Amino acid sequence: MPIAGPEKLYAALTKLMKDPMCDFTLAVAANESGVAYIQIRYFYSLWSLGLEAKLEDVYVIPEARGQGVGSRLLAFAIDRARQRQCRLIALNANDRNIAAKNLYTQNGFNCQPLRWQGGQQLWFEKIL
Repeated sequence: MPIAGPEKLYAALTKLMKDPMCDFTLAVAANESGVAYIQIRYFYSLWSLGLEAKLEDVYVIPEARGQGVGSRLLAFAIDRARQRQCRLIALNANDRNIAAKNLYTQNGFNCQPLRWQGGQQLWFEKIL
């Protein structure tokens, strides 16, 4: 997929920030420069008969990694999902991204969810 230019990214971010079923949060350093962001989507699920949250993006700039920024963002996302009374919060990650996998498991995420009676959760996609 092509990388979008600044105009398209700005337009997309503006659209997301107007969506009541989406939270987009930017973490900033003391000098007010962005160091990380998280995007959360909310949707009603027939499986859980309630709202669920999906972490679509969790990103920390390389210079800020290993300083607890990711853990604080995840704690924020979990808190936001609880405030909205979500029954579940989930995300997908590349199995080669060991740092991300460690971050998620240290924060209570599991790729072998109980509601599916074991088995590893897989992510399938098709570009349209």
